[in-house]
Amino acid sequence: MYRDGECVGAEVRYAYGALGMLFVKEKFRGNGFGKLISTTLSQSFFREGYSSVGWVIESNESSVRMHTSCGYKIKDKFDFIIHHMETQEEYFKRFGYSQHSFDE
Repeated sequence: MYRDGECVGAEVRYAYGALGMLFVKEKFRGNGFGKLISTTLSQSFFREGYSSVGWVIESNESSVRMHTSCGYKIKDKFDFIIHHMETQEEYFKRFGYSQHSFDE
C-alpha cells in the first residue's frame, strides 16, 4: 500500500485465503493502515470464493489485537519454526546448481 508515493506497508497474500507477514512502517502505525491492508486482501479472497486465514505469531500482541478487531477469530495456535538460508550460493551448493545455470 502506498500513500503519497511512499510504501506504507504490505502483507503476503498466499494461495487459498491465507495472509501473513503484515508489515507497516513504524511512522504509519496506529493509523489503520494494517487493518486496511488485511481487510482489502481478505475481501479479494471472499470475491474469489475463499475464506480468509491470518497467520499471526501469538507473541505479536498488536497484530493479534488488530486481526481480532477486524473480525478474525482465533481458531488454533501453533509453534512456528522459521527456516532460513543465508545466501543464494548456499542454495546452489545444496542443490547442485551453479550460478551460470540461472544466468542463461
